Amino acid sequence: MMTQPFWAHLLGQIADGLVVPIVGQDLLVLEHEGRSVTLYEALAEKLAARLLLPAGPTPRRSLNAVVYEYLESRPEDGERPNPLYIYSELKSALDEFKGLRPPEALVKLAAIDPLKLFVTTTFDHLLEDALRARRGMDGVREILTFSPEDPQQDLAGDWESQAGATVYQLFGQVSRLPFYAVTEEDTLVFVHALLKEEKERRPERLFTTLAQRDLLILGNSFPDWLARFFLRIGRGERRTSSAAFNKTDIVADTIVSRDPGLVLFLRHFSAQTRVYTAGGAIEFVDELYQRWTKANLPPAAGKAARSARPPSLAVPSGEDVSLFISYAREDATVARALKTALEKKNIRVWMDETEIDPGEEYNEEILRAIRDSVLFVALISKHTLDPEHRTFRAEWDWALDWQRGYGRAFILPVFIDDTPVNHRLLPPRFSEIHRLQMRAGMPDDDLVTKIRGSFRKAQQDLTGTP
Repeated sequence: MMTQPFWAHLLGQIADGLVVPIVGQDLLVLEHEGRSVTLYEALAEKLAARLLLPAGPTPRRSLNAVVYEYLESRPEDGERPNPLYIYSELKSALDEFKGLRPPEALVKLAAIDPLKLFVTTTFDHLLEDALRARRGMDGVREILTFSPEDPQQDLAGDWESQAGATVYQLFGQVSRLPFYAVTEEDTLVFVHALLKEEKERRPERLFTTLAQRDLLILGNSFPDWLARFFLRIGRGERRTSSAAFNKTDIVADTIVSRDPGLVLFLRHFSAQTRVYTAGGAIEFVDELYQRWTKANLPPAAGKAARSARPPSLAVPSGEDVSLFISYAREDATVARALKTALEKKNIRVWMDETEIDPGEEYNEEILRAIRDSVLFVALISKHTLDPEHRTFRAEWDWALDWQRGYGRAFILPVFIDDTPVNHRLLPPRFSEIHRLQMRAGMPDDDLVTKIRGSFRKAQQDLTGTP
């Protein structure tokens, strides 16, 4: 159980630049052919097809399983399986995913600005894409890639003081040559190279950094031996004392949490090693992101989140009472149509129709509008699943915090297309509260009447009038 003091300590360490995420493939969840799978599960399917392997007993074969199945196969044409084909075909398979939006979990990590160093055990470019999508093109300063053939890439001496994040791909980067880890055997080769005695060939500055900072080991699906290796290098030399052994490493990984032997090892290895058991890596990142966002709201937002106002002081009355519409930019036409229809029903509507990026004054204006509203209407569509959008998600977070102070219904999700109400990229609270569905993609009289009814009910609850 992660307690409030644990989270407070972790957020403080992040703010001080003392935390390094080690990102794995379980965070790379995407929608593929109507299913939620990891990028690597999708790549395994494509690689199996490219290598002309028969369909497996289950669609979710691992890359490791597909590779060994290929190497043990006996093609009808008599040609011996060529290991080099694996890497070139995998590169081609990954190229088919060009233009793929970065997974939401990676974008949430990228949104935590003090994180300056990201270590990844994956060979794709999605972490880099997420950082650039969230922080801009200058959000990434350097991409470093370890390789047993060229093992000298190490952190720059001034990496902490430079603008932009550093991404270190520990097990190589995808290419048509076998210079990255696909199988467990490949990974073992990389680990052996990382632990070679010739320290001048090892990324010593990286190792030192990992030994001095808290590690977030997230969704790497490590086998037992590899999880132990990572925690070991994260502790540095045995003779290293306080700096390495007084830090806290957090493991959020479904496979690890289900391995009693490994969990027992982790508990005895260090009292400061914590295993997240409330879910997997994605659930941990979701909770971390929510806590970080809440702790770093602008002053007005923090005040709003903490305020549990008496109803008589909640919002102004009369003409100042309003309804807030939150929407993605692509849905502006729908939002304006709804605003017009509600205003014809004598409901004062506030919605942002500017094109400027959020800033301190802008955030305060939105927060003021949320506080001065009795109903918050969130328009939900496929566009609100886009991780590049941030403004309306901040509005959602503030409204959810504000609702806790109200103690009554405040948020009304309105789904304007066929987006599932329980989609994993939507706040879980949206699937638990009363919601409406828009028909034909535009507001009709029935929908406007229902929203008007919710608004009037919110007014009555607020003022105590019948």
